[in-house]
Amino acid sequence: MRASFYGGFREAKDDELSERPSSPLTRSDLIRCNWIAMIASVMFDRDKLVGIGGFNENLGMCEDWDAYLRLSRRYSFGCHSNIVATYVRHSGNMSNAVPKLRKWIRTVRKLEKARGLTIDEMAAWHEGEAVWRSFYPRPARDPVFVRVRRRLALMGWAA
Repeated sequence: MRASFYGGFREAKDDELSERPSSPLTRSDLIRCNWIAMIASVMFDRDKLVGIGGFNENLGMCEDWDAYLRLSRRYSFGCHSNIVATYVRHSGNMSNAVPKLRKWIRTVRKLEKARGLTIDEMAAWHEGEAVWRSFYPRPARDPVFVRVRRRLALMGWAA
């Protein structure tokens, strides 16, 4: 039985419009990354969503991905090729808050790992680290900051 159906979406930023078509996903695909990406492209079976506890309101971001992961433990997902929504990018989008987003991605990944993973799912979980890093790389450290911190540490002032 299916927990949800999802389709593709358009992404609009400034004057550019690009399509993000959907493709069928396995549970391992979802463990690697939130490939569905946009919750407005998903239609849920309400009873199944409620049955897994709904959306985790304690999460500051990534509630949709967490719900997909919990649903995928019991149910399959349906996919169709239609474009069903448009994601308008602007300066106020939550996904622009990259440090905060990284934190919640790590949180959801830890929650999923704690729920227990098979050997194949654990491999997907490890592969997901590289996937997420490719999307949201950590900023390079300022060399002056590194030198000052190192000097303070030598003086016993920094941890």
